[in-house]
Amino acid sequence: MQSHRNRKLGKSVRTLTAGVAFALALATAAHAQVLEWAWTSSATLPTSLNVMMTPSVIDLNGDGTPDVVFGSTASTGGGLVEVGVLRAVDGASGTELFTVTDPTYQINTTSSVATGDIDGDGHPEIIACDSSGVQLIAFEHDGTFKWRSPALEAVNWGAPAIADLDQNGTPEIVVGRQALSATGAVLWTGTGGRGSQINVGPLSLVADVDDDGAPEVVAGNTVYSGAGAIESAGALPDGYNAVADFDADGQAEIVLVSSGAVWLLEADLSVKWGPVAIPGGGAGGPPTIADFDADGQPEVGVAGAVRYAVFETNGMLKWAAVTQDGSSNRTGSSVFDFDGDGAAEVVYGDEVKLWVYRGIDGVVLYETPLSSCTWYEYPLVADVDADNHAEIVAVANNNCGYGPQRGVYVFGDPTGGWVPTRRVWNQHTYHITNIAADGSVPAVELNNWDQPGLNNFRLNEFGGFGPYVWTIDKTADQTALTLSPGQTFLVNYTVHVTAVDGQDVDECAAVTDSVAGPLGTVCAVSSPFSYDFTYTASVGPYSVCGDYTVENTATLVTNDTGVTLSASWSVAVHVPCSTGCTLTQGYWKTHSRYGPAPYDDTWNLVGEDLPFFLSGQTWYRVLWTPPRGNVYYLLAHAYIAARLNVLNGASTTPAVIDALVQAEAFFASYTPAQASALTMSLRAHYVAVAGLLGRYNEGDVGPGHCSE
Repeated sequence: MQSHRNRKLGKSVRTLTAGVAFALALATAAHAQVLEWAWTSSATLPTSLNVMMTPSVIDLNGDGTPDVVFGSTASTGGGLVEVGVLRAVDGASGTELFTVTDPTYQINTTSSVATGDIDGDGHPEIIACDSSGVQLIAFEHDGTFKWRSPALEAVNWGAPAIADLDQNGTPEIVVGRQALSATGAVLWTGTGGRGSQINVGPLSLVADVDDDGAPEVVAGNTVYSGAGAIESAGALPDGYNAVADFDADGQAEIVLVSSGAVWLLEADLSVKWGPVAIPGGGAGGPPTIADFDADGQPEVGVAGAVRYAVFETNGMLKWAAVTQDGSSNRTGSSVFDFDGDGAAEVVYGDEVKLWVYRGIDGVVLYETPLSSCTWYEYPLVADVDADNHAEIVAVANNNCGYGPQRGVYVFGDPTGGWVPTRRVWNQHTYHITNIAADGSVPAVELNNWDQPGLNNFRLNEFGGFGPYVWTIDKTADQTALTLSPGQTFLVNYTVHVTAVDGQDVDECAAVTDSVAGPLGTVCAVSSPFSYDFTYTASVGPYSVCGDYTVENTATLVTNDTGVTLSASWSVAVHVPCSTGCTLTQGYWKTHSRYGPAPYDDTWNLVGEDLPFFLSGQTWYRVLWTPPRGNVYYLLAHAYIAARLNVLNGASTTPAVIDALVQAEAFFASYTPAQASALTMSLRAHYVAVAGLLGRYNEGDVGPGHCSE
């Protein structure tokens, strides 16, 4: 293994015609001036050096430095399947970590790998396509074989993606229109698009494109639910996708590239614009989305056969740069704002060179020989050596005779001028929010397009570095409650967490609650970041009257340094002590001014002879009228006694108060004749209201019955 390191050469940065300083290097400078290291030889399988996939960058061994995971082959062909081996190297030096040499576990090196923690063991697993081209194969973080899937639809150049489709905390693996469990079992196979062109291999992505809170699988001309049902299918060709919000409506649009053209589609696959032809032709490769010109709007970048083209938000061609990709004309690309000026640069590799183009106009900022027969691969940007500066990770092969370069190449800025970025790029359809910095897969993925500073696809985050600064706050919809003995009340709580100013240190935080227990772990994917946990908890019941305080505390603990924060919310609860006592309907019937029992002057507070609502009768006469099945009189008897009990000083409960209010609304709406014609359901409801008031009068509810 040759390792070229040159971090300290003091070459001046290139001054661009627009006056923007770009810290890559002079375009005419020697290759070694920006090459940090290159993996171009190996003592293990020394002829297996051709790399044709997009690698994955992730910390495999937990040492704090990312590693580069890729496949290599000795083949010099340009087929759908090229058999080789899985390798991993240290991101800081290119030193080999492992090579899986067992022929049983050979892989298809035209298919890009995906990495992420699929089994919750705290280490990322590696998902590749095996040498058959039709099965996925999984490896542990150290290269140990984990599982092999059943035969699938042809993967070939395609690539898996890892996401939690059912949001249960255990990720699934998606490849084309098929989904697999974390153990490799096939969960479903769709019946629409695969995310491919003429079956060279599928590239599907996972995102909540319809904003319903559940992820969808976008595969070319079809949108599937997380369970595999077709949600939308367009009368368009199959192809490659990316997603972002192009019209600032808070929902994603879908970019489709196929058959030499580009479309922008709504989430239901209706056409927003397109088809727009890729200049110079070619099938077209997987698209990127970024703000290429610092206008605050997303644009689309696509590679064709002889041009790399950027299209404006409305589909108009912005610029096109000359390239050479007659072999596949399906290569991908990535984008990154190296100098932090708000406009993303394009990083692209064709058959003969690695290119960096200025996003605003396509001016060549850097080029260096780097050969490939081209498949779906693209150079990516990540902080691969944990130095808080971005690097370019590119691959090369001498297949098809386009040049002599082979292996993996990492380029950096010798002046240290490139801005910081994340230390992870885990899969071909990478879009920042799909993976946490520690390699864990979010159970509920945040929409990239909703996050401040994002709204992009196949672009890595840029910004400051250092630990994220977190805050936590807790609120509820109640501050004080009055409950009767035995009563409960549901309170809705919100725990609000935020994070700012970080870069891969303390980027995740576990949040727990003293009442609800573990609420979950959230990872900041941009700065500023915020997230709300909500839950409902019962307050009460209390058997003894008095005043109580219910205090709930939420606690946040960051993943790297263990910073602990907490926030509390208190609810004051008053449980009034019972006063007075209740008397039955029979008591109140016989203790009016008409006797026969001694008069209870509580009757003076309502008046026996006053009209009772719409009944056409007095209070006294209503109380003495037999119900004979009419719910009006059944409810009136219970109501009159309850009303007199309250006026006599008996305490109530919230349920009794509610029953009294319902009864009064009933009497204000119905006469006895109208009440006799009520529907069965309404009659049953008011019978239940009468029953509650009856239990109050009997002393079963409330302060209890008096000794008459």
